[in-house]
Amino acid sequence: MDEFLQQFLVESRELVEQASDDILMLEREPHDAQRFDDAFRAFHTLKGGAGIVDFGAMQTAVHAAESAFTVARAESRPLSSDDIGNCLACLDQVVDWLDTIEATGTLPPDADEAGIVARFPR
Repeated sequence: MDEFLQQFLVESRELVEQASDDILMLEREPHDAQRFDDAFRAFHTLKGGAGIVDFGAMQTAVHAAESAFTVARAESRPLSSDDIGNCLACLDQVVDWLDTIEATGTLPPDADEAGIVARFPR
């Protein structure tokens, strides 16, 4: 695996952990603006990293999760329990993809983006 992809793995795993912690805290404290912003930023950065390594499936899936934050912010409301569940499912999928990359040294060629993206309302 090249050094660039290795760095992507390290940074993505850190961002997944941060986003997971923030979302779980938002489930308990839905009006915590700092946690909301931090989780949004983690998803946004994950999306950017996926774009840099040209991993379209991950970019699309994370963008769908990021959009849940955008809608909640626009509507001045906390994330719904469905949003939280979908964001956590997205992060689980990202971890599966990262595990595959780590095991094979390449991006998953058959990543199915439709399954995770379909969870989010449009």
